[in-house]
Amino acid sequence: MEPPVWMEFIPEMAQQENQVNRDKLCCSICLDLLKDPVTIPCGHSYCMKCVKSYWDEEDQKETHSCPQCRQTFTPRPALVRNTVIADLVEETKKTGLQAAKADLCHLVDPSQKLQEIMCPRHNEVMKIFCRTDQQCICYLCSMDEHKGHDTVSTAAEMSEKQRELKEREMDIERKIKEKEKSLKVLQQEISELRRRKCGGFPLHFFIG
Repeated sequence: MEPPVWMEFIPEMAQQENQVNRDKLCCSICLDLLKDPVTIPCGHSYCMKCVKSYWDEEDQKETHSCPQCRQTFTPRPALVRNTVIADLVEETKKTGLQAAKADLCHLVDPSQKLQEIMCPRHNEVMKIFCRTDQQCICYLCSMDEHKGHDTVSTAAEMSEKQRELKEREMDIERKIKEKEKSLKVLQQEISELRRRKCGGFPLHFFIG
């Protein structure tokens, strides 16, 4: 079944709302979602393969830097997979933020849009959405083959879908903030362990 015409207007809105979240989980080197994410000492995260290749090119300088903030590190930091961010990336993929679903990306030529919102049977504007059959119809259709069906205005249905998208966006944003908070606590614990180690105590004394 073809997606309702009004759904053509949702992808842009959804993509704009979700772009901020997606950017937080993107590698600034390859510009794609993080793969085997690692977080370097300055706090920025990259794909393990990307930052490894970046640092391989800096080996001859004997100092390594962050591609974003340019903070330098000596010696070269060890790369450990960040499971918190990795889980977030997987969750993002499952919720469909990486790319809009095919049924919401039904792109059409602008010259065709006016024709497509007209009922092919009655040549009336389709201002009604039939939830029973999941399609847009005109008022004559609602009194004929769609009589007795669950119908609402296309504007009302679109508002409902926008509300659902917003709720999903807020839920994902909340989960991201929770993960970021956990990551910050973990980074603080690591910094404290390093500080104590520099104070003369062996690291295994605190973690063993």
